[in-house]
Amino acid sequence: MKHLFLFLTFLLSNLLSLHAQTPSCEVKCFSGNCQNSFGKYQYSNCVVYEGFFKDSKPNGKGKYLYTTGDVYDGEFIMGKREGFGEFKWTDGTRYEGDWKADVMDGKGTIWYANGEKYVGECYNSNREGKGIHYNANGTVFHDGYWKNNDKAPTSTSVTGGTQNSNSQISGGNTTNTTPPADEDDYSWLDAWLDSYDETTDESATKTEETKSKTITGETTQGTSSGNFCTDYKTIAATAGEYFTSIQGSIRSQTGDMFKTTIYNTTKSITGSKDCYVQYILGTSYYAIFGEYDTYSAAETKFNELQGKIKSCMTDKLLENGKTTEYILKDLSIIKKYPDGFDLFGDQLDIYKSVETGKYEVRLYISTNTWNNRVYTITSPGGSGDATFDTNLKKIMESSRNTFAAVLGEKHETKNLFGTYVHYDINATLPGIFDLSYTEGGFALTKEITGVRYDGSSEADAKRIYNELAEKIKKSLGYNYVYITTEDDKGEWKNFKLASKSEMKADDTPVVTVKYDYDSYDKKYSVEISFGYKAFGGIL
Repeated sequence: MKHLFLFLTFLLSNLLSLHAQTPSCEVKCFSGNCQNSFGKYQYSNCVVYEGFFKDSKPNGKGKYLYTTGDVYDGEFIMGKREGFGEFKWTDGTRYEGDWKADVMDGKGTIWYANGEKYVGECYNSNREGKGIHYNANGTVFHDGYWKNNDKAPTSTSVTGGTQNSNSQISGGNTTNTTPPADEDDYSWLDAWLDSYDETTDESATKTEETKSKTITGETTQGTSSGNFCTDYKTIAATAGEYFTSIQGSIRSQTGDMFKTTIYNTTKSITGSKDCYVQYILGTSYYAIFGEYDTYSAAETKFNELQGKIKSCMTDKLLENGKTTEYILKDLSIIKKYPDGFDLFGDQLDIYKSVETGKYEVRLYISTNTWNNRVYTITSPGGSGDATFDTNLKKIMESSRNTFAAVLGEKHETKNLFGTYVHYDINATLPGIFDLSYTEGGFALTKEITGVRYDGSSEADAKRIYNELAEKIKKSLGYNYVYITTEDDKGEWKNFKLASKSEMKADDTPVVTVKYDYDSYDKKYSVEISFGYKAFGGIL
């Protein structure tokens, strides 16, 4: 409680100080079109927005630059931060992940200025849901559930950690996560204070007791056919309708605003100790095959199940993935297509429990309803343009080192918002103009961008988009994979390509080709960019 009191004292003093010093500026559009295209706009409180507009509101990709130096760079929907975005505080704290209705909501990662890190779920700009908080030295402070920025009673944790209780989700200054407004609104702080409760949630504790019993097989199982593969395929066939046909009564429910619900199931898998359907952000089916005191005993069970899966799931792509601190061994079971496969799928794994130290063997069946289809490339590599092929690989390979190997002459430009540093690129790509790298000011993304087409012909733009995507595929060849996305109206399309062996790595180099239609200027563009996706690999 002492740490909480100190943090609130610090927080309130910051809020009062900022409220007393709220600046006032002229409301104006600096440049571009601040109604229905791209522009730069200043609000009355001196916050500046640069990005796309719709009906005079931020909509699409854009950036907020706050008077304190804090910056939001990400997606907007009709004036609110919504989608994927990054927020940087001047103290060094950074959040990268999902936003909804102007607050951090969904999955994300927080890097704290003191070296600590949180990876997991957020709600209403707080750590809430399932997540792991790491100490600055890399050890785990808490792995489990969170509520209102504090450890939830139902969660598992590691004792002896040294995590700083003042490591809140929004760094040193929480006020800057609110959107630009003419008046400050701190109602969210009152709600946060009112919701804080240090008492134990007895119903949540009972849920954990129930779970520990189900793993030992003390609860009633659903029916099974007596055949592992038949059961697995039968259950997987219900994934598209979120397992509703085999979903039973509610076994447990935890959380207040953010609920995790576990359902009993009428269908189990032969050999399992417990099976259930879990809903938390999405719906999944879990079959638990037991807890073991030693890794070798768990591995014996894992190998047995892996053999059964390989013998009957011949239509699937089976891959052993990389191990983590808690997932010690896994087998991904992924749907295949003639020209590719899904990025994610089902998984058999050995999970080491933080709470008990035991090894749990689990089979996870996913609803897999999101668009994550990856396409393979059949050509061996080489587009016929030697300069393009050489420099394309050179630029991609340099992305992890902030493109140092391809940066040419440096130029500096100063303006109201600071100094922009612009670099020419010494690796030219035939047919691409304005290829450059910029940092400083509003240039927060570490990427090289270039333009292939900018004009009024829809047919030309679509043709050039397809030609450039095909050229990149031929250039890099079958060691790479790609994904494509587009909106319902066909006003924009994205083609993203990355190495097949590193497509899921957080820092995998990615090349993107984008086709876009500007409805205000009635112009079409095709652009190329190079960078790395710091969250979620190729996606």
